[in-house]
Formats: sequence, structure tokens, C-alpha cells
Amino acid sequence: MKKPKPKIRLLLQPTEKEIRSLTERRSAIDPQVAETTARILDDIRKGGDSALREYSRRYDACVPHSFRVPASDVRVAGECLGRELKAAIETALCNIRRFHDYHREKEEGRIQTQSGVECFQRLVPIEKVGLYVPGGRHPLFSSLLMLGVPAVLAGCREVVVCTPPDHNGRVHPTIIYCAGLLGIRRVFCVGGAQAIAAMAYGTESIPRVDKIFGPGNDYVTAAKMQAAGDGVAVDMPAGPSELLVVADHSARADFVVADLLGQLEHGASSRAVLVSLDRQLAQAVCGELSTRLEAGEFSTVVEKNLESVVVMVAADRNQAVTILNAYAPEHLTLAVEDPQAWVGMIHNAGSVFLGHWAAEAVGDYASGTNHTLPTGGHARAWSGITVRSFQKSISFQHLSADGLLGVARTVEVMALAEGLPLHAASVSLRRAAARAEPRAKMNPLDLLSCRARSLQPYVSTRDKSRAREMVWLDANELPVSFSDNAGVNRYPDPKQRHLTQRIAGMYGWEPERMLLGNGSDELIDILIRGCCDSRGDRILVCPPTYGMYEVCARGNGVDVIEVPLWPDFSLDAQGVIRHARRENARLIFLTSPNNPTGNLLDKASILDVVRNCQAAVVVDEAYLDFAKDPGLAKETEYFPNLFVLRTFSKSWGAAGVRVGMLLGNVEVLAVLRNLQAPYNISTPNSETLARILDSTKKRTRVLRELVSEREFLSNTLPLLDCVDEVFPSQANFLLVRFLDGAGVLRFLETNGVRVRDRSDQPGCGNCLRISVGTTKENRFLMECLQAYNGGLKC
Repeated sequence: MKKPKPKIRLLLQPTEKEIRSLTERRSAIDPQVAETTARILDDIRKGGDSALREYSRRYDACVPHSFRVPASDVRVAGECLGRELKAAIETALCNIRRFHDYHREKEEGRIQTQSGVECFQRLVPIEKVGLYVPGGRHPLFSSLLMLGVPAVLAGCREVVVCTPPDHNGRVHPTIIYCAGLLGIRRVFCVGGAQAIAAMAYGTESIPRVDKIFGPGNDYVTAAKMQAAGDGVAVDMPAGPSELLVVADHSARADFVVADLLGQLEHGASSRAVLVSLDRQLAQAVCGELSTRLEAGEFSTVVEKNLESVVVMVAADRNQAVTILNAYAPEHLTLAVEDPQAWVGMIHNAGSVFLGHWAAEAVGDYASGTNHTLPTGGHARAWSGITVRSFQKSISFQHLSADGLLGVARTVEVMALAEGLPLHAASVSLRRAAARAEPRAKMNPLDLLSCRARSLQPYVSTRDKSRAREMVWLDANELPVSFSDNAGVNRYPDPKQRHLTQRIAGMYGWEPERMLLGNGSDELIDILIRGCCDSRGDRILVCPPTYGMYEVCARGNGVDVIEVPLWPDFSLDAQGVIRHARRENARLIFLTSPNNPTGNLLDKASILDVVRNCQAAVVVDEAYLDFAKDPGLAKETEYFPNLFVLRTFSKSWGAAGVRVGMLLGNVEVLAVLRNLQAPYNISTPNSETLARILDSTKKRTRVLRELVSEREFLSNTLPLLDCVDEVFPSQANFLLVRFLDGAGVLRFLETNGVRVRDRSDQPGCGNCLRISVGTTKENRFLMECLQAYNGGLKC
């Protein structure tokens, strides 16, 4: 018999009962599951790894040799994954990191994690909160202040207070008075576990709340923990109050004793510990406590709690810090000579009292900090009550059609890898629809400054005529050449037409989309002059990077924004976008492979910047031919604000010829061409480069050999004890971090080897940039380093 298909409920006008039924989503844990889980927890708590192996054998059907994943597995994990899945994971990681990094310091705010994907979060108050205030004969009205103030400031719509009655069955006036000052009107005369139950589930008199706060006895604590299992949030695990005092020779024994005793009167099982750095102080404290105990001046509670007081003498400050962080006290008093020097070493504590005048009782009542704090070692992971405790963070994301297109494949790949095809389908459906959405177009000329757009260029008569057989009497040249190189007495072609056509045909580019320059440096300078005015315009760079971007900018009176690469030298795309927008960057320079680090920047991250910025984005690909990567030349056809720099100085072996090229939007390049000096590439250089371009077969062989030598150095340099790290490179150089970069630099200079010191660049301390030379040069380099090093590691 076929199982009947489930019916989809359609509620056109839901009643209050139906809505209430919908909101009730408590899922009761099967008693057998609870019993089995409790047994597992207890067995592993007592038996450790032995019990863990037994349960792994029973439930996982295998027992690993080691529970910790070995480092070898971590190293080779990427080899087991497909390229597309790895790329998807890395994209997701970048977006997640961008969002959370942005909100580390600011709770609210919008951020584009990638183009067209805007994410933000809002802090909203918890609507209904319950405050439990211990009452009775000695009501703790200060607890109402500590809980009520942040609840009201957070904006909680409904604040409920429960407090035990006194012997007359009434709430103590101090609590009523404090509630009135706070504007809290719903105060109920009920205490103990029954008060927690009333706030957790609601009764005819007391409304149900979403989160319960406040200290109490063991019954109150147990009730809160059980209510938490039914879906009601609670503030934190609670236990007996505690104080740990760290004191040195500068502390007064009577102050320390007063703090310890004050802690012990909180109630049964209150704890007090002294960690002293001075033996005499410890003995004085013990002596005074014993004397006063013998005199019988303490209450029964304090006298009983004195049995739990521990006084110990630490060997030094380091041991004292180790003890206090391991203990993770609710209250920590630093009765030491320089308490501020300890602050950075404290990782686990609820509230800290600095110096001899900071009595713990002040924090309990009136310093301003909250006295509702984690106890029992829970300060290792929990914090005291703040306004944030009464709020919750809601995250939002908004995607444009372009944003969906940009992230779709990442989601599809990850969803399918996790076995969730319907997740992937929900994105695939939208991707198909998004492709039909109209796209807004950027006006490329908006990238240029008004001054550049209005500039009247220098015009040579050679621009007007291309006839070769002419009597040239227009440029005041000498009609005779004194050089064996014929034609150097004449000015060269001002537009480099023949060379441009030759290069364009070789790469398959349109000549109109190319601009040749006297090296890439001239093109960098032209870009800055063309896109920026000196009055407040800025360029953005990502150090460590090529220094000429900043030199050219400063020389033209243009300011420079720096957004450093991440510690692994990857691009902080979101940081670039944020700063470019906020500080109105007109030009963004990115280098890939990067100089001096040698790594390729992530293509998706670069395009993220291109899509999300109104600035011209220039990708300097001077070293691209040493990498197995097509670069971004093709993408310049689709993005009017994307430009690519190339050079013949590196992979073509023409550094002395000084020819670079810029690819990009035709309209923009036409304006930038007007800014160039006439005849910027000399005739000998142009002719020399033309001959070099005939050496493609030889160049292919040389590049293959150079990459092989680069790999040799990459694999051999790490074997030297003087080498700390060799960074991965896709260029014709390696960035190497030495233990003593300056010492190695001096030693190599002494032995006739010159490398580039990059230790002044961000993230490049002790780093030298080493160009890959010939086999002979590289072997000599290794010989020198071995001589400095004292031999290879075994």
C-alpha cells in the first residue's frame, strides 16, 4: 500500500490559535536519547580517550589511529578536491571573512562582500525579558539596577521582574522604588524555581518571556537550565560567588583581608582565593583571618565559607597569571604595584579591579560596571551582562541581478558538494532569469579629469601625413645623420603606428585599444595626470607593491591611499572598495603577479573591485608571462574602467628598450594619448624591439628554463638554516624571508651578488627579493648562501 502524500496547508486568514500553534516549535528530546547522551557524557568525562574509542567503535564504526587529523592530511587535502570546488570554497571564505571582519569593530553597517551582494546587520532588542531579583529579608535591589538599566537601554518592549516576598508577603520597598526609577511597571511577588517557570512558560498572571536574567539559589539555577532546554534563553550559567586576589609587596594586608571577607558573606559556598607574590603578605593575611576567626566576630555563613579560602604564594608574575587565567574568576582584584601592566595578560575573568583602591564592593554596587558575572570558571567563554545581552543581531543580505550572477556558481558548486541539489536549483533558476536583466552602462569619459578631457594636444605635422617619400622640412631636423643607424636624425613616428600594428597582431588585440609608452612608468604617469587633478584627488595602492605608483602620484600633487594586502599577500578587495568609495579614489593600481611578493592576485577579487568602484582600475601585469595565467586583457573589452599594463622589459628581455603598453577603453586611451610627449619612443628602440619580437621560439625556451630555475631556487632555498620562508612566486623573482636579512644582504654584496632589500615594505621584514638568473648565476648564489649558512640542513 502506497504511503499517502503529505498535504500542504494553506491558511488564507489564519486565526490567533493557528498562529500560536505555528510559533510553538519546541521539539522534545526523546527520553531514551537523553538517557543515552547523559551516559556518553559521563563515561567520556571519566574515561577520556579510552571511552571515546569505545563509543567511536560503536557509533562511527571505526576508530582512527589518532583523533587529531595528522598534518600530512591537512597538507594534501587540497589535492583531493576539484579546482572548481576549491575556488568556490575560497570565494565563500573571502565573503564570510569580509562580513565578519567589517563587523568586528562596528555592530551595524552595510558592506558589499562582492559586487552586487550587500550584507548588513541590525541590533534589535529582545522583545520580552524576565529579570529575577533575589529578595526576601535582604533584597538584592542592586541586581535590579544591574539588570534593569541595560534592559531599558536596549529598548526591550516588555520587562518583567519577579522577586520573592518578605515575611509579610510583600515586595520590599527598595525593589519597588528601583523599578519605578527604571520605568518598569510589571513587578511580580514570586520567587524561587516557580518564578522561573512562570516567566518561562507564562501563567494567567505572569507573561511568558523570551530570555531570563538574574542570579539565585541552586533551585533558581536548576530551573533556568531546564527552561533553557525548552527553548527559553537564559543569561549565563550561575553558581556561588567568587573572588581571586593577586597581591604583591605593595598591597596592604588589611585591604586584602577586607575584600576576602566581603566576598564570603554573599552566601553559602562563596569562595575567596589569594595568590600572593610576597610570602610575608600571605602570612600576614592568614594570621589576621585566624585571629578574627578565633575572636568569633563572623556570621555563621562567613565562618563556614572560611573553610574554602585558599592562600597560595606564586613563584613569580608569570605563575600568578597562569593561575588566575586557569581559575577564570568571577571577580579578580589586582592589588599590585602596576596593575595596568597586567591588563594585556588577563584572558579569563568576569570583572577586574585594578589597584589598591578598587574595592570589589564598588563594582558590586556603584562603579558602573555590571555585577551579574559568570562564575564557576565560565568566564573562560562567557561575559558579564551588558546592553548587548538584551539585544540580538539580525543579518540581512540584498542581491542585485549582477550580484546573483557573480555568486551563483559558488553556491551551486558548494550545495551540490554537500548533497543539497535543491539549494543549487534555487540559485540556478534565478541565474537564468538574471541574465535577461538589463545592465546599466558606465560612461568611460567620467574616469578622466575635466582638465584632461578639455586639453588640446600637441599636434605634429607627421600626424597628418603617412607618405614615406617626402621632403621633410617641417620639424627643424638636421638633414644629415652622423650615426651608422640611418634615420636617427629624423623624429620617429609620433603614433608608433607600425610597432603598434605589429604588437596588436601578435597578441590578437585591436590597435585602437592599445597605447604604447616609454616604459610602463610613462604610462603610469599619464594615467595619473589623465584621471586626477592635483586638488584633492587620490590614487589607491595596495602595499607591498611597485613604488612608482606613489612616486608618480606625489610628483603630480596627488594623494595616495594605502590598503595593504592581507598577511598572505592576497587582495583585500572589500577594503579597497570601501576606501576607494569613501575617499574618492580616482585610480586604483593593482599588481599581478605582485611586486615584490610574486603572487598572482585572485582574479575574482580584482573584478570585484572593478565592478564596485567608479574609479579606473589598473592591473599591472609586468610579470604575467612567467605565470600560467591569461591575465585580464580580454576583460578590458567588457569593463570600461579596467586597464591592463604590460611591458617588454621582463619576459621579452628588452629592459633597455623601454617600451610598455596599456590596454583599455578606446575613448579613454584617445584622451590619454593627448597627454603623451610627442615622439616618446625613439627610432632605435622601436627597431630593436621589432627585431626582438622575431625571437619567439628562443623566448619560449628561455622562459621555460627560467621557470625551471625558479622552481629549483624555490625548492632549495628552504633547506638553508638562514632562510625563514620562501614565498610562492609566479614571477621571475622570489621573495625570501631570512632570519637576518641585513646580514645576508651584506654578505652577498661582499661576494659580488646584488639582490634587492624589501624589508622596509609592509609584511616583508627581513625579506630580500632575488631575481632568477642563469643556471650559473643561481648556482653561485646558492654557493654564497651555503657559505653564509654553514651548509645545507640534513
